[in-house]
Amino acid sequence: MTGSEDGWGSLMGKGLSSGACQAVPDRRDARFSRRLARRAALAAVIAVGQFGAIRAQDEPADHTTRSSGSLEPAARLPPVTVYSSRKRIANPNPKPKPKPKPRPAKPAVAVTPATPTTRRTNAPALPDGVVLNGGPPVTQTTAGPVSGYRALTSVSATRTETPIERIPQAVAVVPRAVLDDQQPLGLMDALRNISAVTPMSANTFIGYAYKVRGFPADRYVDGLPNYYDGGDNTSLVNTERIEVLKGPAGILYQGGIGPVGGIINTVSKLPTENRFAEIGVTAGGYRLWDTWFDVNQPIASGGTALFRMTGDVEKSGDFVDVIEHRRYALNPTLLFNDNDGTRLTIQGSFSSRSFQNYTGLPGAGTVDRSLFTIAPTLFPDRPDLGRSWTTYNGVTARIDHEFNAVWSANATARVSEMRLEQFGHFLGTDTPLFGSTFPFLSFHLPVDTREIASNANLVAKFAIGPTRNTVLFGADSDRVADNIRDDVGFAGLVDFANPVFPAYTPPTVSAFNSNNLYVNSGLTTQWQSDIFERLHLLAGVRLANVYIHGTDAVAGSDFITDAWKPQPRFGAVVDLVKGVSAFADYSQGYRGVPFFNAAGAPKPEEAEQTEAGLKLALPSGFAGTIAWFTNTRRNVTNLLPGSLFLATQVGEQRAEGFDADLTWQPSAGLSILASYAHVNAIVVQDQLFAPGTMLERVPRDSGRLWVNYKFQDGWLRNVAIGAGLYAASAQAVALDNLYFTPGYVTFDGKVAYETDHWSLGVTGKNLADHRYFVPYASGSGYVMPADGRTVLAFGKLRY
Repeated sequence: MTGSEDGWGSLMGKGLSSGACQAVPDRRDARFSRRLARRAALAAVIAVGQFGAIRAQDEPADHTTRSSGSLEPAARLPPVTVYSSRKRIANPNPKPKPKPKPRPAKPAVAVTPATPTTRRTNAPALPDGVVLNGGPPVTQTTAGPVSGYRALTSVSATRTETPIERIPQAVAVVPRAVLDDQQPLGLMDALRNISAVTPMSANTFIGYAYKVRGFPADRYVDGLPNYYDGGDNTSLVNTERIEVLKGPAGILYQGGIGPVGGIINTVSKLPTENRFAEIGVTAGGYRLWDTWFDVNQPIASGGTALFRMTGDVEKSGDFVDVIEHRRYALNPTLLFNDNDGTRLTIQGSFSSRSFQNYTGLPGAGTVDRSLFTIAPTLFPDRPDLGRSWTTYNGVTARIDHEFNAVWSANATARVSEMRLEQFGHFLGTDTPLFGSTFPFLSFHLPVDTREIASNANLVAKFAIGPTRNTVLFGADSDRVADNIRDDVGFAGLVDFANPVFPAYTPPTVSAFNSNNLYVNSGLTTQWQSDIFERLHLLAGVRLANVYIHGTDAVAGSDFITDAWKPQPRFGAVVDLVKGVSAFADYSQGYRGVPFFNAAGAPKPEEAEQTEAGLKLALPSGFAGTIAWFTNTRRNVTNLLPGSLFLATQVGEQRAEGFDADLTWQPSAGLSILASYAHVNAIVVQDQLFAPGTMLERVPRDSGRLWVNYKFQDGWLRNVAIGAGLYAASAQAVALDNLYFTPGYVTFDGKVAYETDHWSLGVTGKNLADHRYFVPYASGSGYVMPADGRTVLAFGKLRY
């Protein structure tokens, strides 16, 4: 294994094409037999005592706080006041209060209509600490309040709903309003809105190679890991927002393949008390036809039982010859609310994708045409190759309970299965053996993964003197058991200048056959405090455990990694003036190494980041985050000198730079989104590559600009127009830095007519039809062409 795309990417690099698991190693990656994980059991027992005299602002004045036995509260701490999460206005002429009644719990989520109204009197109350300073009226969504393109709070960053301006970390959010305006083709397209994010390549089956700020990142769904990210990982029909935490968030997120660069958390839509149904169609370029629906139906009065279901079905061709895509996603959700402090949410996710396996093209003949040329749209296999496929089936349950005005708790668990059946051919090397001739290998890669992920939190909110505090005690575990086998065979030599591809014959010799068990788990304590409403502190610590038990029948290997590490996190935000805050933070990451060929067991990989920047909420609706960062990654796997497959862990990499995510909404109907990142991601220490070598798939500079305007009155009322661009500089294709894909700029646009009940429009991607290559996700020396000009028509009905 090399230091490129972290274990799985290297493993998948040359073989498991399609990004999915390209599991046939090249000469450096050649035998990634191994690993995945053993299991661990971690239980958290949190004993909580009552302290201080507690007086809840949300309860009647004559409410008597119950004391615990003989404890004398006044002798312990100063008076403690529970603070409300909503601002309240005192009544100057209070009326006598009736006898106390049972305190109502949070009602089932009721969503403000998506179309902004000019009447602010009906706007939802804002959480304490949110500064609007202009911009569109606030809309309450099932993922939190938003003001047009600006999300006002985040749950992902702290696992408590916190105003983004009070979080000492760079957090970028893409709300549903942005997705509806831009009409992205999938998650990979939507992630371009966020600075310093490298999404998965198109035509990949699983999501093993996301990057944030140059280092590996994982996609979570509703705060839980999604190992391998299989099934239909492109659909946005069930997405309410996308939250990206930049840098390691180790005290809260450890599960998955390895979130040392950041977390991409997809937050799902939830049921509401408003009955509605939507159906829509998108059709156009590359024979795309996508039909989607979103149905919300209360099934009991008073919001005690709600149901919502989203889904879409898509069929399309591809910019690459031969490839035909098929996919579907179904997402049912039930929500039960006893209106007395307890909510139960049950979510299902069932999806599938299939298309012909795609391995990418070599750098020779594409980005380097000095000796020969390969057609960019070439499908490097036989046209009669069958479709590989991946499925995902999972069920998630979450319970939320309020014990009283101070204490609340939540617990979430997900059980899922991901399957992958991938087969075809791939290039044995990324450079020709001679002339334009490459070795061609066949492979068959079946993967069966079972995952149980869980997270439980106990939260207290209270005030002491001039401080408002939130304390969280958490426990989480991610248990993944998988079986992965890669059969490989030599299929012949192929001249890519005049290719004739051999028929596919399933190989019979296994390169590896692994049964693995991974368990990432830990206990977390976190404290947030607002002091005099001007200084906002965050501190926490996690006791983290990485347990891996990997066996390989081919290599005859059997190893166990069982490592523990305390991880700190701390940061602060200082409000300088209204709408401008400065922040700084320190955080760590910790992850298991899934594939490792060596005599001993691998050590967990570590990362640590320091970061500082500004949070903005300026007049005229100008808001965002600007940050400077340095993230260092250690225990990176490298090959031993002179070895084709034996590895050691002496590598170190560093990413540093600057990024900004901004929105500006100066007037009704006008919304502007802008992002920019400068990331210098390099090798610091490696036994094969010199210090200063650029990391693969990380543009030094990249940025996004999008402007959308919807006419508010006149004969053009309800007409919306949008235009944007995305730009990225050159990227290394692999760690050897032999090939680089050139920089590029693409333009997109939209024209639509939008009402509350229906809309029609046309959107265009890459309008200048710029032809360019991007690195393939494996990070092992392959490239793929980006889509050319694509024009799509879309429509929606709502009733």
